[in-house]
Amino acid sequence: MSQSNLLLTDLEAQSRLGIRGSQTSRWLRARAYQDPEASNQALLQPDGSLVTRLSSMELLWLDNPARPVTLPQGVLQEDHLCYTVSRRDSHAWFMLQGWGAPSLFAKLCGVDLSIEQFANLAVAQTSIARISGIIIRSDAPDMPIYHLLADSSYHAYLWRVLTDAVEHY
Repeated sequence: MSQSNLLLTDLEAQSRLGIRGSQTSRWLRARAYQDPEASNQALLQPDGSLVTRLSSMELLWLDNPARPVTLPQGVLQEDHLCYTVSRRDSHAWFMLQGWGAPSLFAKLCGVDLSIEQFANLAVAQTSIARISGIIIRSDAPDMPIYHLLADSSYHAYLWRVLTDAVEHY
């Protein structure tokens, strides 16, 4: 959905995966993926996917919407110190693009997501329209892009809230 300078996309069909355990960093490096250094940071990967560190032992891996890649599933280490958790069934995923996105989020979220305060590849685990969610900024060369993930049971509700906000923006 597009309005003014905003584009809202439902990425429900795209792959998203949680990677948990004490060996997530080692596993990523062994497969030539880069690991964000601290919690609430994201890194764009060479294949276009996005790896986000949510905590010291949890990563969120978002597929490349333009060119999907195959994400591994299951136990990743024989000693069970690293395993995957599907996030496709647990997390709805939306993408909001455009220079007006920070103003729209100002009406839905208590965190300042302005270009000046919320850097590219920053992550906020916060409340969005009164539900818990994750917001990741991952800009294109010419425009800010925000990925928004929330509990999948709120998919229809959040879609209505976001489309209404885009229309009123």
